[in-house]
Amino acid sequence: MSKFTRWIIVDDTSSDINYLGGSWFSDVGSFDSVGSYGMNYLRTLHGTRSNANFTFDFTGQFLILFT
Repeated sequence: MSKFTRWIIVDDTSSDINYLGGSWFSDVGSFDSVGSYGMNYLRTLHGTRSNANFTFDFTGQFLILFT
Protein backbone atom coordinates (compact mmCIF):
# COMPACT_ATOMS: atom_id res chain seq x y z
CA MET A 1 0.00 0.00 0.00
CA SER A 2 1.38 3.37 -1.03
CA LYS A 3 1.80 6.08 1.57
CA PHE A 4 1.29 8.80 -1.02
CA THR A 5 -2.05 10.52 -1.63
CA ARG A 6 -3.25 11.46 -5.09
CA TRP A 7 -6.09 13.96 -5.30
CA ILE A 8 -8.27 14.03 -8.42
CA ILE A 9 -10.94 16.66 -9.05
CA VAL A 10 -13.97 15.49 -11.02
CA ASP A 11 -16.38 18.11 -12.34
CA ASP A 12 -20.13 17.48 -12.26
CA THR A 13 -20.15 17.42 -16.08
CA SER A 14 -17.79 14.42 -16.20
CA SER A 15 -19.03 11.47 -18.24
CA ASP A 16 -17.89 9.30 -15.29
CA ILE A 17 -20.93 10.53 -13.32
CA ASN A 18 -24.24 8.86 -14.20
CA TYR A 19 -27.31 10.88 -13.18
CA LEU A 20 -30.19 8.48 -12.54
CA GLY A 21 -33.85 8.86 -11.71
CA GLY A 22 -35.45 12.13 -10.80
CA SER A 23 -35.35 15.21 -12.93
CA TRP A 24 -31.76 16.49 -13.07
CA PHE A 25 -30.91 19.89 -14.51
CA SER A 26 -27.59 21.52 -15.28
CA ASP A 27 -26.61 25.14 -14.80
CA VAL A 28 -23.70 27.19 -16.06
CA GLY A 29 -22.86 30.48 -14.39
CA SER A 30 -26.10 31.61 -12.77
CA PHE A 31 -24.67 31.07 -9.25
CA ASP A 32 -21.31 32.78 -9.93
CA SER A 33 -22.03 35.69 -7.57
CA VAL A 34 -23.82 33.68 -4.85
CA GLY A 35 -22.04 32.82 -1.61
CA SER A 36 -18.76 33.85 -0.06
CA TYR A 37 -16.29 31.48 -1.73
CA GLY A 38 -16.29 32.51 -5.38
CA MET A 39 -17.47 30.71 -8.47
CA ASN A 40 -18.24 27.01 -8.66
CA TYR A 41 -15.55 24.80 -10.15
CA LEU A 42 -15.69 25.32 -13.94
CA ARG A 43 -18.87 27.39 -13.26
CA THR A 44 -21.11 24.29 -13.56
CA LEU A 45 -23.72 22.75 -11.29
CA HIS A 46 -26.18 19.86 -11.45
CA GLY A 47 -29.27 19.81 -9.29
CA THR A 48 -32.70 18.33 -8.79
CA ARG A 49 -35.87 19.42 -7.04
CA SER A 50 -36.97 15.87 -6.22
CA ASN A 51 -35.47 12.60 -5.03
CA ALA A 52 -32.79 11.49 -7.46
CA ASN A 53 -29.61 9.41 -7.58
CA PHE A 54 -26.25 9.41 -9.25
CA THR A 55 -23.42 6.92 -9.49
CA PHE A 56 -19.68 7.47 -9.69
CA ASP A 57 -17.41 4.44 -9.78
CA PHE A 58 -13.87 4.88 -8.50
CA THR A 59 -11.04 2.87 -7.04
CA GLY A 60 -9.65 4.29 -3.82
CA GLN A 61 -10.01 4.52 -0.09
CA PHE A 62 -12.36 7.49 0.21
CA LEU A 63 -14.27 10.21 -1.61
CA ILE A 64 -14.90 13.83 -0.63
CA LEU A 65 -18.09 15.28 -2.07
CA PHE A 66 -18.77 19.00 -2.01
CA THR A 67 -22.43 19.94 -2.18
